[in-house]
Amino acid sequence: MTQSVFPVASVVTGDTQDSLKQADPVAYSVWRLADGSRAIETLASDAGISVKECWAALDRLADQNALSERVTPPSSTPHPALLNRREAMSKVMMGALGATALMNAPQVFANRDISLETNPAADSDAAELKRPMEQRRKQASEQQRKVVEKRKASEQDQKAGQQKVVEQRKKQATKQAAEKRSKATQQREAAMEKKAKRAQQESKRKAVQ
Repeated sequence: MTQSVFPVASVVTGDTQDSLKQADPVAYSVWRLADGSRAIETLASDAGISVKECWAALDRLADQNALSERVTPPSSTPHPALLNRREAMSKVMMGALGATALMNAPQVFANRDISLETNPAADSDAAELKRPMEQRRKQASEQQRKVVEKRKASEQDQKAGQQKVVEQRKKQATKQAAEKRSKATQQREAAMEKKAKRAQQESKRKAVQ
């Protein structure tokens, strides 16, 4: 049977009490109840904490010289620091066992198609990201369509302009040809008229002789 421990608080200044109350309320409650009449189990129960938490609070109080003397847990009750070390070692061992199990798992799990798993939140985020991309794609497609239509309209205007120039040149060539023919006709008529006058004059001259 283990011997009970009866912690006794030491007298501290008011500033130390205020600092302890604000910084460590649990240790402050233990300090107020540690009057030497309560065993560790009763002290923990009255403070509303576990025995393990009570030992840890007593350690913190001893570090701040708030106990008449540092108390240590009986050999049957492991020290909180020792408990923490044991818990840490247990976690390390469990992690090592888990890693070994994963290393020895069948290869089929490594080849599992994770694309079959769905995540609604991820799908929603992907949809939100995809929506602006679709909008930009539509805008780019619309801009490209407008550029193509503008290019076609420009080509049509250019063809119409070229056709107009060709027609104007044809009209001008036709007009020039008509003027040339008319001038040639006038020249022939003038030459024929001149020839007729000469013939008439020659006929009159012969008649006089």
